Amino acid sequence: MTILVFTTAYEPLTGGAELAVKYIAEHLPQHTFHILTAKQERGLLSFEDKGHIKIYRLGLGIPLDRHLFVFLAPLFYFYSLSTTHYSLSWAMMANQSAYAAYICKKLFKLKYLLSIQEGDGDEWFKKRERLPFYKNLYQAADKIQAISNFLVNRAKRYSPASQPVLVANGFNDALFRPVTPEQKDSLRAKLGLPSDAIIFFTASRLVKKNGIDLALQALLLSDARHKIVVAGEGEERKNLEALTNRLGLAGRVTFLGDIGQDMVAMYMQASDVFMRLSRSEGLGSVFLEAQGVGLPVLATTVGGIPDIVKDNFNGLLVPPESPEAAAKAMQALQDHNLRSQLSAAALEFSKEYTWKYISEHMEKLFLNFHGREF
Repeated sequence: MTILVFTTAYEPLTGGAELAVKYIAEHLPQHTFHILTAKQERGLLSFEDKGHIKIYRLGLGIPLDRHLFVFLAPLFYFYSLSTTHYSLSWAMMANQSAYAAYICKKLFKLKYLLSIQEGDGDEWFKKRERLPFYKNLYQAADKIQAISNFLVNRAKRYSPASQPVLVANGFNDALFRPVTPEQKDSLRAKLGLPSDAIIFFTASRLVKKNGIDLALQALLLSDARHKIVVAGEGEERKNLEALTNRLGLAGRVTFLGDIGQDMVAMYMQASDVFMRLSRSEGLGSVFLEAQGVGLPVLATTVGGIPDIVKDNFNGLLVPPESPEAAAKAMQALQDHNLRSQLSAAALEFSKEYTWKYISEHMEKLFLNFHGREF
């Protein structure tokens, strides 16, 4: 089976959704994937052949390519019709990717599977709803796959007749894996983390929706032995560093910047708790990565998070926009026995979210889609 993938970004320009495309394709070598993506940067190759995965980067290598993709991808499909038969197309998110798939369906009757992965809040979606044909992207899709119950319900709101399928994202269990207590101590020494502190680690884009400011406010209300280590970059970094200084937390907060997945895994393995106080979240693959390491999770009750973080089972959940509740949870997590209990449950829970396991579910969806047996 040959699958045509529409995605506005692909490696090395990857977030959670793009990693899903990468890992699912890599885990299904029995199928061929032609991945169409926007080039966006001049140094990237226009074509890469990785065996059963062919990557076509369309555009001039400029940021505008993301918008040009809406027209370039259908044009690519038209010219490929004489040489390639595609069993189905797969649009990654209701953005320019889905617009390209929508045009291909209208012009060439190419059916498409729409994956919903957006982690933005209601205000963002309200702005999207004002775009031309936005709801049509959902209504015209031949099948919708969403990564959380939260997004299943959102898809039903836009397309009441649809029956979205729930298939979550996964995590790389070869990278995000537990270590022994001795290895953890060694990592702490190597990374310069104090052995007597309780380390709350977070990894995310530094944007408002991810609630790093809330974590800093919670830290101010918690035990002096608590420290926060932040991996990631984003538009809010300067504001967050300024807030850290205003709160007098400079000695308790470390901003690492972008450090790559290998180092994220290492910091997780050296930490005690994974913490993200999201304001909105489609699912949050990083919560699964943390659980794969064996970290208990401190998170909020928003979006798709409750699908994968169960309060007092594999983590603690607090209301959004409540640093006070988060600080109380941080205090509770001082208890080594509680952390050990949550850690064991997190590790076991994560086993059903490896990319191998998720890819098997996606293959069933692809095969059923191709056979139209829903």
